[in-house]
Amino acid sequence: MIKINMPISFLNVEDLAARWQCSIHKIEALAEENKLQLFVRPIALEIALDKLSVNLPAGILKELTKRPLDSKNIYYLFNNKQNRIHINAKWANFMVDIEAQFCDIVIPIDIIEKFECFYCDRPQEEMIKILQSDFSYIVLRGREHTFGETQAKIIKRLYMAYIDGNPWQYGKRLLADAGAGSERIHSVFKGKNNWQDVILSDHRGRFRLNLPPQQQPQMPLF
Repeated sequence: MIKINMPISFLNVEDLAARWQCSIHKIEALAEENKLQLFVRPIALEIALDKLSVNLPAGILKELTKRPLDSKNIYYLFNNKQNRIHINAKWANFMVDIEAQFCDIVIPIDIIEKFECFYCDRPQEEMIKILQSDFSYIVLRGREHTFGETQAKIIKRLYMAYIDGNPWQYGKRLLADAGAGSERIHSVFKGKNNWQDVILSDHRGRFRLNLPPQQQPQMPLF
């Protein structure tokens, strides 16, 4: 099987809809208007290429991972989720036919953050409000959230990391700093409804607050 290391973290359509608190049809519209680029998940490309019983030129997988879906394929995927589409790709005078389906669509984190920088018109300081100095009570994107002691320590650590310009933090370090007895962030927040609206995961062990990399928020005054 052809393989490639992908340093880019990404979200699927459902995760992005939850992050933005919008419908998947809004994401579809943005993609069809070329305001947001959608791609096929790298592992799906690996599997599709592996099924082809032909000698493929070197570099074809790397090239395919860089190619966003066009508006026609986006329309078919969003409106026929049970069906597959065929992506014809030409590389080094070689034509390859790749199958993909709706669950294969992903959006790289860096593209999401760039979009949020250019199109988010809400002042950053209004995105989050710290109502308790221990971070047990905050308002994020207009929604109130309360946290237990350990949970609040993790929220505070992520907030400080965000201000420092290094928002993505490894879960194990967060848990250690908070003195949590659990080995997973999900376990610490298991009893908290909608905690994933507050904390985002890159699915590779790192977490951040659900804030766009826009204007940095001011330190809270108490």
